[in-house]
Amino acid sequence: MPKPRALRPDEIRRSLVGRFEQRPGGQPGLADRLRQLHTKFGARSRRTFLLWVGWNGDQRGEGEVIVRQRIELLPTPKVSDLSAVSKNPYSAGIMPVGSIRIDEVSAAMSEDVLSGRLTPGGSPLDAQTDFFYQLIEDGRSGVASIPQHYRLFGQPVRKETNISWSVLLERVSEDWLRTLEIPDGPTDIAET
Repeated sequence: MPKPRALRPDEIRRSLVGRFEQRPGGQPGLADRLRQLHTKFGARSRRTFLLWVGWNGDQRGEGEVIVRQRIELLPTPKVSDLSAVSKNPYSAGIMPVGSIRIDEVSAAMSEDVLSGRLTPGGSPLDAQTDFFYQLIEDGRSGVASIPQHYRLFGQPVRKETNISWSVLLERVSEDWLRTLEIPDGPTDIAET
């Protein structure tokens, strides 16, 4: 029986869970290829994006909003029931309030990217950049879906036995996000 010890990083990549996470060369591992079947069968209706936005003014919140980067989480993760988000009345209208959980996020993603601290290319963020999760219905209703924006409510949690991440998100109600024009494409970057 081997003596108990922690695995070295090279051993983690060669472990059974490591091989399920990602194949050599950055190819999706078995876990992600199996999760893609949910999308293929039409069982995941909420597309989920990571969204980094900034401003072209001197300070955060000044000037025009610029989409710095937007990437889709693939395979499409499992979004919890949206009934936990309620619409509360306030003096200027109705404000959505509540939280949701997104499960089965690819384990190939890093905690820093899922937390919005780094972009997928590894670039650190400046003080004028905000980070959101954006959910959009996949179009099955035939009507253009209004994007819903969420902010990270806690640290992403790696679920080793599920070979995935889980994140808890809180609904964001800022009106400027509703009118934000985002070009199509898997990765959209605006130079600043």
